[in-house]
Parts: sequence; structure tokens; C-alpha cells
Amino acid sequence: MNFAFLQLGVDRDRHLAKVLVHSIREHHKDAVIYQISNLTTPEVGDVDSVIRIPITEGMMTFRMASYEYLPKEVIYFDTDVVIQSNLEHVFDDDFDVAFTKRNSPIKTKEEDLTEDMPYNGGVVFSRNKDFWRDCHEVCKSLPLRRQNWFGDQIAMAIVSKAGKYKVKEFPVEYNFSPKNFTEDVSSMKIVHYKGERKVWMAVKYQELLGVNINVIRESA
Repeated sequence: MNFAFLQLGVDRDRHLAKVLVHSIREHHKDAVIYQISNLTTPEVGDVDSVIRIPITEGMMTFRMASYEYLPKEVIYFDTDVVIQSNLEHVFDDDFDVAFTKRNSPIKTKEEDLTEDMPYNGGVVFSRNKDFWRDCHEVCKSLPLRRQNWFGDQIAMAIVSKAGKYKVKEFPVEYNFSPKNFTEDVSSMKIVHYKGERKVWMAVKYQELLGVNINVIRESA
């Protein structure tokens, strides 16, 4: 079973990625794990392959293009994710791509992006590269600021709504973000410590980080 994550630079997410990799290995003994990086990012460790791609476009556009280098059937994660269950069953269903819908609004100080980004891109189940080629083309057409941030999720929504591909929606327990540090997440298959929750993830799994917890706090 194939898993992938994107890691660029030497920052706190590199440390969190160690927890992601550990959690994949814990629940999938035959896992093949791919780290997607640029030409200089260090290997996280315990991965099967580091795929190095020069970055010549916006970060989110680059992310869409990176699917071309991965196996056809793969689960792609953000680095601030913890796997809590075996996921082999997800590919029993018939789909080109599968996502989880957001269960809360996404807003910045300037705008409400909830309608434009219904799917959270932190956990993606994929078995059709053509979907991502289309997303890449859409992302390249967006303003540069979107190509660097949010453009991937906007493109995912646009291509999904076009109806060309079979898109499945998994329930929230496949990409759950807790509301507070003490919330019980034991029944969730995948926990996503996005945003400020990264520090919570670090505290919960500090024995696996291999770095002083203050490194995570100071970069939050």
C-alpha cells in the first residue's frame, strides 16, 4: 500500500512528519512511503523513497504536479497527520479520488473560502493521475497568490464539480481535527493536527519527535 507526503525545508513539519511515518508503519506493515521534496530538503527518515523535484512554480501548483511522480494508487497526507487505523479497506470502493468534506467554515480576515474549498486536502485518496493533471492545469490558471496558498484545494473543488471523475466523500473520521487538546480522538481513523493544533500533536507525540518540544512551540 502506497503513502506519500510533501516535506520542504527544515522546519517543525519535518519533525512532525516523523510521527506521521511512524503511525503509517504501525498500522501498515507492508507500507511503501514516499517523501516528496525539493533538491535540498533532508530525508525525514524511515521512508522508502525520497522523490526530489525542482520547484519551478507556485507551492500548491507544485503539489498538484507531484502526483505524476507517485504510484497510481496512493494516499497523500499533510505532515501534521496521525494514522490511528489500518486504511487498506478504503480502496475497496470504486472512485478516482476521495476526500473528506470540511465540517467547519474556512475564513481569513479578508474572505470566506468555505464555498471555494469544500474538501480538506490534508488527506487524499487517489487512484487516477488524470484528475491531478487537470488540477495542475486549473491551479496554474489561478492568481499567483493562490498558486502559493489554497490553490490546490480550490482546483480540487473545480475539477470535482466538473463531473468528469468519480469522487467519493469519506466521513469526517478519516480526516478529523480536534477542537481542543483533551478531546477524545480514539475512535478516529486519521487525526489532522492542522494550524495551531501542530503544537498539540508535538506534545502528544514528543517521545517520537527526536527534538526538544520547544523547537515546535517556538515555530508555531
